[in-house]
Amino acid sequence: MKNPRSAGLNGQYVKKAFLALFFFYVAYSIATILVPARFQCDFFCYYQSIRAFFDAGISPYDTTAVSGYCRHRVLPFVYPPVTIPFFRVFTLFRYEAAIHLFSTFKLAVLYGLIYLWWSEFLDKPKDTIFPLLCLFAFRNPIFIDLRVGNISILEQMLIWSAFLFYLRRQFLIFCVLIILSACFKVQPILFLFLLLLADERRKYRYLAGAFIAFGTINLAQYFFSPALFYGFIHNALRLEELGMVNPSQLALIKEIALKTNNPTALDLHFFAYLLTASWLFFVARDAFFKFRTRKLPDAKIIVFFACLLYSVITPRFCDYSHILLIPPVYFAISRFPYIRKPVLFFVILLLPDFMGFNCEPLPGINTIHFFLRLYYPLFISLFVFALYVRHSKEPAGRL
Repeated sequence: MKNPRSAGLNGQYVKKAFLALFFFYVAYSIATILVPARFQCDFFCYYQSIRAFFDAGISPYDTTAVSGYCRHRVLPFVYPPVTIPFFRVFTLFRYEAAIHLFSTFKLAVLYGLIYLWWSEFLDKPKDTIFPLLCLFAFRNPIFIDLRVGNISILEQMLIWSAFLFYLRRQFLIFCVLIILSACFKVQPILFLFLLLLADERRKYRYLAGAFIAFGTINLAQYFFSPALFYGFIHNALRLEELGMVNPSQLALIKEIALKTNNPTALDLHFFAYLLTASWLFFVARDAFFKFRTRKLPDAKIIVFFACLLYSVITPRFCDYSHILLIPPVYFAISRFPYIRKPVLFFVILLLPDFMGFNCEPLPGINTIHFFLRLYYPLFISLFVFALYVRHSKEPAGRL
């Protein structure tokens, strides 16, 4: 179903916008390859950790030993042992060649992901707002991923491919793809709960079978290589990034607790996170029920809302993870009647990039600016989440 509002927004410029998007990503990727010392810190971690494991028998989760082996400081390797064979492919090449291969692979996946969004989830939009969102929304998560060399773009491709099969009612393939994405980063396993909203007689079998399969994969890792599995758990639990790198709800609550200089507040910050996450979940549950029972003409709204709920309740949601929210935000901009000025909303999305003031005209303004600057993507996610909740309350004819 084509949207006349979006079709009329600078439609004559859409091809130029997509061409600009294409060449910008290519140029940026070339820059990361030509100056590898300044970029690709995550890929450097993957490469050196796995190389140390196969060449010297060093655990990839022993960050100190890996750093000593390659004579450079590396980040902790935080992916399950089952992913080691995937990363091993790149260590078969010299580092410079591996960067070329990895960046080329990610670009191919990225263009496939953008085409998937454009053709299957957003009804082939004819305006320039969608490519601009890909370029600039949420502090440029796609650029961040390309710069640091993370595996997030592949994770997103697996997740959105799974959503496509979910909408096509091919639930077995949906489960397989979600399990594959969770093998890299565990949290996407939560998307299996979308099966509970499906109009499918065997949905509980699919859900139970998928969790049993994922549990079996993890048990196999534990039994066949307990040292590696414990190393993964150790590194994963030590991740404590805050602010711009990880603008999640848990990080925000911990940052507020740290600002109070109150040991009790710091001790209770996780409990406060559980309370707020639970409240958001129950709010979302009611909205999901309304979306589902009104027989929407566009079931994709349930998937988009699930992405927003995931972003605001998961304990870790990094800067590059906001790639997940580009389609839900575009859908809200182009479809919801509350956003009457899409261009103005788009400017609001970009606001943190221009928030450079550091004066204090009003008491406490610097504190407000501190949290806005670091956690603006989370606040935008919560705002769009609230828009979807409000949209669920509209009469069926307006949805």
